[in-house]
Amino acid sequence: MSPTTVPPLDACPACAQGRGALVAALDEPRRERFLAFSALKFGGLLDDWLASVPPVVMHCPKCDHHWYRHQPSAEQLARMYAGGRRLGDGPPPSVEPTAGMRQEMQRLRRLCGSRSGLRLLDFGAGSGRWSRAACDAGFEVTAFEPSANRSDARHSRYELVHELAQLNGRVFDVIQLEQVLEHVPSPSDTLTLLRQHCHEGTALRITVPNLWREAQAGALWTQWPWDGRSVHVL
Repeated sequence: MSPTTVPPLDACPACAQGRGALVAALDEPRRERFLAFSALKFGGLLDDWLASVPPVVMHCPKCDHHWYRHQPSAEQLARMYAGGRRLGDGPPPSVEPTAGMRQEMQRLRRLCGSRSGLRLLDFGAGSGRWSRAACDAGFEVTAFEPSANRSDARHSRYELVHELAQLNGRVFDVIQLEQVLEHVPSPSDTLTLLRQHCHEGTALRITVPNLWREAQAGALWTQWPWDGRSVHVL
């Protein structure tokens, strides 16, 4: 699908009830910051998006969801994630889970009961840190990550798949979406898709950025779309 055929999202893609109100768009200073971010993080890949996919942030008064009105195509998103660069000069991020990740997965395992063989789908697994933590907690883990470039090359402890078709007909006891729904055009469509992989007792663990907390700090929109240091929370 070309970028010109992706219709603008004026209705909320999360609750499908609210009509979006404009929160932020590019003025000239923001445009310059966007281009600087495109150059540093993606080698200028996003420069051409300004004409076809201009960054415009909408807000739903019904459910408080925020989203980009103009959505890139799946092909554009794939190129963006494949072409992303690390920011800063520090060491590459670890693929090993933190102590907090392990504690959270152990807590989830306890909540799911004592029976063995619990199957967990880590949907949008990225580098596999949460998948490793889930293995440590005793889950049988399948990690779905559409970008092969972002995946853990040392995934022998869990199953790694890159195509949704590889999940056809399979159900899981737990489905995890760790900081995933903010990356998809329609969260409601993604959750509807995942229903086919649930049984009546499937548990979902979902986390997303807390924009309310960021807004309380006072700099959420003044720093958008790029503050010169770190990727914006949206």
